[in-house]
Amino acid sequence: MNKATFTGNLGADAIIKDAAGKKVLEFNIGVAVGSKDQPQTLWVKCSRWSEKTAIVDYLKKGTKVLVYGDIGMQTYANKEGKEVSSLVLRVDNIELLGSKADAQQASAPTPQAAAVVVDDSSGDFPF
Repeated sequence: MNKATFTGNLGADAIIKDAAGKKVLEFNIGVAVGSKDQPQTLWVKCSRWSEKTAIVDYLKKGTKVLVYGDIGMQTYANKEGKEVSSLVLRVDNIELLGSKADAQQASAPTPQAAAVVVDDSSGDFPF
């Protein structure tokens, strides 16, 4: 079984691309990893193939989200021509947990009620 769940903040506003005649919602989330003494950020590239793209209006830089889906790797050449691999999540579900400002104002890390839940478990992926 290949399923993963991540909670993190968007690094930039989500975008919609058109690929092979279908719409793809793309965004990156930063997931806090490591210890309190040595905090690190794991960047996860997320993509969601669907005609349901209205959620893009809510996926703005800093928004805290919970994403669930199939995980994979993508390899590409960076600006210097060096081959780089990145973690990619093919998203099945997205839950909005709040903005970065909301998370900083909270005194204790308590989950917030999800404003929007998107479930596209139809498995209609073109790959």
